[in-house]
Amino acid sequence: MNATMDKPHASWLQESFTAYESRLIHYARQFVGDWETARDVAQDSFLKLCQQERHKVGDPPGAWLYRVARNRALDILRHRKRHPQDELDGVEETLPHPGVEAKDERLPLVWETLKKLTPKQQEVVRLKFLHGLSYQEIRKVTGLSESNIGFIIHTAVRELRDRLQEPGSKQGQMK
Repeated sequence: MNATMDKPHASWLQESFTAYESRLIHYARQFVGDWETARDVAQDSFLKLCQQERHKVGDPPGAWLYRVARNRALDILRHRKRHPQDELDGVEETLPHPGVEAKDERLPLVWETLKKLTPKQQEVVRLKFLHGLSYQEIRKVTGLSESNIGFIIHTAVRELRDRLQEPGSKQGQMK
């Protein structure tokens, strides 16, 4: 940290790091597929936070950090698309995620079902339910309107529920 940085700003940065580090790593991993790259994305996001004036970020800085992490992850994906030989094979989704108890044996089925949604639905559902962002914060991260976010969440949850209740699904058999 910069020695000339005022104490309140340094404290705010530390609190931001403590509150968002793990969440940003998990979020970035959903894009990039591996933990090492996800940590790099989170680190880049915090470096940008250190370089940004606090009043331009907002308080709390969550939506801003998610937006920076999302943009950095998408940059990496674009690079991988141009240079496929550098791309790692997809890594399976691991549990637990932040804010989610891994005690329920049905959770892996939920994750598998979530993967069947569109990428936009997956991102919005994860931001809302895994990362606890509000519609306004999701809007800042994704650039989607709040009404569009509400529609996406509504249709995604309905689709998840329908898929999980299908007669052949393990979820439907567990009831």
